[in-house]
Formats: sequence, structure tokens, C-alpha cells
Amino acid sequence: MKNKGNVLSILGKYTQALELYDEAIKIHPNFPAAFTNKGNALYGLGNYKEAEKCYEDAIRMIQGEKGGVWHPKNEPEVKVMTYLHLALTKYNTGHTEAALDILDKNLDDKKI
Repeated sequence: MKNKGNVLSILGKYTQALELYDEAIKIHPNFPAAFTNKGNALYGLGNYKEAEKCYEDAIRMIQGEKGGVWHPKNEPEVKVMTYLHLALTKYNTGHTEAALDILDKNLDDKKI
């Protein structure tokens, strides 16, 4: 489901991708990549506030909150992409300082 959703998202079919990401989240509610991907689809639809919530949920899971299933050796790119997308969302909604703060605090190569 996640991979099919990713293909749909790449093709700009964000609404269809969202349906698949929501299904994936129902099956695996503690899988951060599904929330990051859902955030990307919402971002593509211009729904920045909901995208931001998805990215923040994914980050809480990555950090070990919300019972997240996280395998840092297998998916370091999910962590990086989630922080980057959250920062981009903040930037595009006029919160430049918050965007820079996210990047400064979380994308230090010692933390990845």
C-alpha cells in the first residue's frame, strides 16, 4: 500500500495516495514512514496544517514517543526527509525561523 501510494503521489494523484496511506496507518498505526508519506500527499494538496501534523506525529514516533516502530539503521532517510519536509512546510507557511530551527537542531550529522 505504501509503495503504491508513493507512486500515486509522484504522479500527482495525492487524493488517491492519501486513501492508501490512511489504510496503511490503520494497519500499522505506529509506522512513521506512513505518516511522512501522508504528510507529503497533504502538502501536495496544499493542506499544510494537516501535513505538519503528520510530520510531527512521525517525528514523535522516530524519537520513541507514541509507540513508534522505528528502525534507524533501515530507514535513516525517513528521519531526514521528515525533518526536511516539516521545515519546508514551516517555511512555506511563513515560519522561516521555525524552519531554520528545525534544520539546525535536528539535521546535525551526529544526530542522523
